[in-house]
Amino acid sequence: MLVLITRQEEKSKEFASMLNNKNIKNISFPVLDIETLMPTDANLSDLNKSNFLIFTSQNSVIAFMDLFSKADLTGKKVASIGIATKSALERFQISVDISPKEDFTSEKLLEEITKFKLKNELIVIIKGKEGRSFLRDELSKKYNVLDDINIYERKISKKFNEIDIAYLNEVSHICITSADILKNLLEIYVLLSLKIKESVFFVAGNKRIEKEIKKVFLNNRIIVADNPTNEAMLNAILAHNN
Repeated sequence: MLVLITRQEEKSKEFASMLNNKNIKNISFPVLDIETLMPTDANLSDLNKSNFLIFTSQNSVIAFMDLFSKADLTGKKVASIGIATKSALERFQISVDISPKEDFTSEKLLEEITKFKLKNELIVIIKGKEGRSFLRDELSKKYNVLDDINIYERKISKKFNEIDIAYLNEVSHICITSADILKNLLEIYVLLSLKIKESVFFVAGNKRIEKEIKKVFLNNRIIVADNPTNEAMLNAILAHNN
């Protein structure tokens, strides 16, 4: 078994260590970089008015905290899309009011927010450029959503040329934790004039990502993790390998 890790470099290191501890060979091949985006004046105005922020990923937290501080969240309720995003917020000592305990998707977060029985909250969603509009679309039907702020942009990693192509041809499992990672991986394989063999297993971070993979790879088998965290991805690989 040879597992291809496609997450950003800092996230790949932890997953590689976890795989190494299970004696599973792996290659770190980050396919995207994150670039923080400066909010517009209108974004900043809405942010100042808001009293409820929703963070849709770890990257949204990191990019936000590149520009702001914990003090900028004073008096605001905070929601996160899942455990990893919640942990990222807590590393900055930011308390999280709403966070799903399973099924870390926008759909599940919407369900949890609805249970919270919001009244006069002024909502701002902190997300990546080209991220899904689902939360804004659905929340706007019942609540006052001021804005969704594109706080970061995903770009193809500049380091993809550093890997030995021979290793990529030996890969047995490819881990995909977001639609953007899948998109960038495909673009990089084209640039390298490579093809993904039908014998390769994909490890999808959840069922939504599984659907994205199936749109492109009709014959490859897919292992679906409970969620995109490193722990869940590892458990999915181990369960399949037993």
